[in-house]
Amino acid sequence: MHTTVKRASVSLGAALLLAFAAACGSDSGGGDGGSGNGGGDGGDGGSGAVRGAQAALQAINEKTTGAESSKFESTMVMGEAMTTENEGELDWADGAIGTATVKYTDGQMASSIQMMDDDGTLDARYLPDAYYAGVEGAFQTQYPDKKWIRYDYDDMAEVMGPSGDYMKDQMQNSTPGQAVKLLLASEDVEEVGQEEVRGVRTTHYSGTVDVSDLARASSKTLSEDQLSDLEDQLEASGVTTQTVDIWVDENDLMIKREESGKMTGGEFSTTVYYSDYGVDVNVEEPSAAESIDFTEIQ
Repeated sequence: MHTTVKRASVSLGAALLLAFAAACGSDSGGGDGGSGNGGGDGGDGGSGAVRGAQAALQAINEKTTGAESSKFESTMVMGEAMTTENEGELDWADGAIGTATVKYTDGQMASSIQMMDDDGTLDARYLPDAYYAGVEGAFQTQYPDKKWIRYDYDDMAEVMGPSGDYMKDQMQNSTPGQAVKLLLASEDVEEVGQEEVRGVRTTHYSGTVDVSDLARASSKTLSEDQLSDLEDQLEASGVTTQTVDIWVDENDLMIKREESGKMTGGEFSTTVYYSDYGVDVNVEEPSAAESIDFTEIQ
C-alpha cells in the first residue's frame, strides 16, 4: 500500500504541474518577438501577411502580459495518459501563482489519482516555490491528519529529470501571453479572420512551431546541457511540431487559446478560455500541520 501511494503521489504531482502549466502557456523565449523567421524582409504577399500578423501579435503580447491576472477554464488531453478539466485563477505579475480545481475525466492516470482522492477531483494551490494538492479519501487512510501534499519545484525537477527542470522553469516564468510568443516564433503565422467566442467578437490567429527549436529557445535559466537533454526527450516522445491558435478581443486580450500536436503516446491538446483580466488572486499557503511533503510519503 505504501509503495502504491508514493507512486500515485509522484504521478499526481506531475499531472497537476502539467495541468497548471497548460493553463499558463509555454514560453518560446525571444521576448522581443524577433525570433520568428517570418518577420524577415521578403517581398512577396505571404511574407507581408506574416509581418502584419506579427505586428498585431506584438501589441497583443504586451496587453495580455500587462493584464497580470485572469480566471481560466481549460481542458487538456495527453494521449491515453489523462484527460483533465480545469478551472481557476492565475496571477503572473511576479512568477505564476494561482488556484485551480483539476478534474480527471479519463485516461490511465485516473486510477492513480483515485488512490489520492476518491472522485478524481483535486484542489491545487500554486505558489512561487511549490504547489499543493488537496487530497482525501484513500490517501487519508494512511495519513489521517494531512489534507495537502506539498510539491517543491526543485524536488519535482530532481524526480522528473530534464523535463522537470523545464516544467519548473515554465511554472516560474510563464503567462498566457507566452502563447503569443509561440506564434511570434512561427514562420507561417496568419490572421484567420473574425470569429465569435462565447459571445465575444474576436480575431483568430494561427501558426505552427517546431517544438525542438522552441525548447532550445525558451528557457531563461536552464543550462545548455539541460536544454539538450530536454530536446532529446521531446524527440524520443515523437513531438516534432505544435499548432497554436489564439482568439483575441477588441482590447487585444486573449479570450481563447488552443495548442495541439502529436507524440508517441498519442495526440495532445489544450484548450483554455480566459476571462476577468485583472482579477485579484489570493493564494493561501496550507499550514504545515495539514501538509506533507511528497518526498516524505512512504
